[in-house]
Amino acid sequence: MSEKSEKWTLKQIQVQEWLATPRYDRIPPNQEMLAKRLNVSDRTIRRWQKEDGWQEAVNDIARAQVGVKLSEVYGALLREAEKGSFQHIQLTLELAGDYIKTQRQEVTGKNGEPLFKGYAQVTPDDWDDTESATDGDL
Repeated sequence: MSEKSEKWTLKQIQVQEWLATPRYDRIPPNQEMLAKRLNVSDRTIRRWQKEDGWQEAVNDIARAQVGVKLSEVYGALLREAEKGSFQHIQLTLELAGDYIKTQRQEVTGKNGEPLFKGYAQVTPDDWDDTESATDGDL
């Protein structure tokens, strides 16, 4: 057992697993009923939720749940892409590393008039870069 998991009791882990489950899939459906089932008070659960590392543990469980369902998620993505959904096609190609975005760019001179208008290919590494080129970059 890792040092992180040794920090939590079995009841705390059960609460974390419950919290990592989507609301509509939770059994029992609310925290008060969960507290009764675990024979602890709702107040105790709220206190646990304030402990250092609690939310990280819940998030780790949720990520593990996503990993288990990843093949189903990819399958749903592919089905929608095959139906012609542009957004699903784009995401599928992005995940495969085969999607190249184009970005409209306008380069202006010192007087603010356009020197160049056009489109440039932008690689996935550049997607977050929102800076535009100026004549100083030429």
